[in-house]
Amino acid sequence: RKFDRPPAMYYQQPWWSKYYVFNDMVSSVGMLLAEGRTDFNTLLIHPQTSAWALFNTRNGDEIRKLSDSFEKVIDCLEEKHILFDLGDELLMEKYAYVKDGRLVIGKEEYEQVILPPHTELFENTKRLLDDFVKCGGRVVSWQDVKESDVTDNKYITYTRRNFDGFTMHYFVNSTDAWQNAKFNISGMRVDFLGKRLAEFENEYKFAPHDSLVIIEDGNERSCKERSITNKKKITADGSWEIAEISPNALVIDKCDYYIDNVLMGENEYIMDAQTAALEMKKPVMLDIRYKFDITDIPESIFLVTENDDAEIYVNGHELKSKPCGYFIDPCMKKIDISGFVKKGVNVIRLEMLFKQRGETYINIERSKAFEGEKNKLSLDMELSAAYVIGDFEVSTQDECFAELKDGAVRYSGGFSITAQQKELPLTALHMSGYPFFAGQITVKKEFYADDPDYILELSPQGINAADIYVNGSFVKTMMWSPFTADLSGFLNKGKNELKITLYNNLRNLMGPHHLQEGECRRVRPGCYFKRKWLFHCDDIIWNDGYCFIKTSVS
Repeated sequence: RKFDRPPAMYYQQPWWSKYYVFNDMVSSVGMLLAEGRTDFNTLLIHPQTSAWALFNTRNGDEIRKLSDSFEKVIDCLEEKHILFDLGDELLMEKYAYVKDGRLVIGKEEYEQVILPPHTELFENTKRLLDDFVKCGGRVVSWQDVKESDVTDNKYITYTRRNFDGFTMHYFVNSTDAWQNAKFNISGMRVDFLGKRLAEFENEYKFAPHDSLVIIEDGNERSCKERSITNKKKITADGSWEIAEISPNALVIDKCDYYIDNVLMGENEYIMDAQTAALEMKKPVMLDIRYKFDITDIPESIFLVTENDDAEIYVNGHELKSKPCGYFIDPCMKKIDISGFVKKGVNVIRLEMLFKQRGETYINIERSKAFEGEKNKLSLDMELSAAYVIGDFEVSTQDECFAELKDGAVRYSGGFSITAQQKELPLTALHMSGYPFFAGQITVKKEFYADDPDYILELSPQGINAADIYVNGSFVKTMMWSPFTADLSGFLNKGKNELKITLYNNLRNLMGPHHLQEGECRRVRPGCYFKRKWLFHCDDIIWNDGYCFIKTSVS
């Protein structure tokens, strides 16, 4: 059932503990769905008996047709907003009976039963349905079920739970498009961020995969939220002064690599080097050389690597200093390289004895034959991309960006580290020096207000959350639609300061970056392997360009 997956799961989870409230919202909805009582009066018989009768090890066409038709029935019922349970004939044979014109199964009672396309039914099911009809029950076809009037938009999925004293109505936009909907419900909207009930005017505009929870308790409320439709709007257009920013990042995932002093690949993807080393089936000396370009040398610059036990050289200088903390994860050690970089091409060289235990090589061979062995395979030593972080921007060329679907772009040019500017446009961070950025940015701007009633309106892409401040006072956290903040009560007549803190995610830093399809909705290990090996998927087509998600709020 579509509504069993809370819509917030479609978003990328913020990785700052402050925003675990986002996860709390998901947990709250899930808990309410689990704890509430259902009163669905419709039972849809599952066609599993027909599937058993049609089963054929040589030809599954008939079962596929049955499955497709059954899915069509479920989609139709959900578009009509019919609340239903699925009837398992085995359980019905044990626990179902007819009473007072209703079909009873355990604690649930049904007034109507829907028969999907089928070829077979248990004799007990036929007897139950005959008794059910004789006692006034309804057995109907899925086409003839009357549509519910709870909402007028068929793309909004719906369910309901009952509690002592109130009913929870839960709606989900199950599409990738914005949806407008009207509702035949009188209740209050749950504002999870504000932890309160807000006025609901029986209309709502859903963002893609957005959700809405309405609480109906029969109480009359006179207080209403102040309308913001007629207030003046402020947007995030133009340049903003950077007040605070996390370290920027450059990902270097291509390298030249040598195995036992023999050049095996030039400008190749780093996982190809690991695959080649593993295929030797013995310990090898691995020499990896990453290259990156610097136009302006930053004040602070660090190498981040998971292979800090290797001998590391920057432009021929051996790094003997120990790691000074980590970036994002404790395994990603941070090493200061500020005294060793130069303008132009820089080379980071890692030399190591790449080895596995003997049993690991045996397990690799087993994994080629058995899926279960592959699923539990772990390597004793692995390679990863190199990261350079610091107070810089990553220069790109605008003409090398191409539009992709699902809010993504592909970049086919080069990268260069340049000086970090004091101002930043919020229209396209991925094209403004921050293509791999994963962190938080606080920006501010002064503006003049001739009226106390303004709203801030953002259009975020690739951003998890935004904190809004006016004149030093916290106004609101934006995490989902509507992306508006009422600034009334925070403004002075005349000069004001607006500050926005944006919380990004790991998508553009960690990828996957090189899939021909662009943005991938089904990430698995094979998405990170160019060369065909254990985890490579046959349906994956590689592209050496970099796929980024658009990052902006304007």
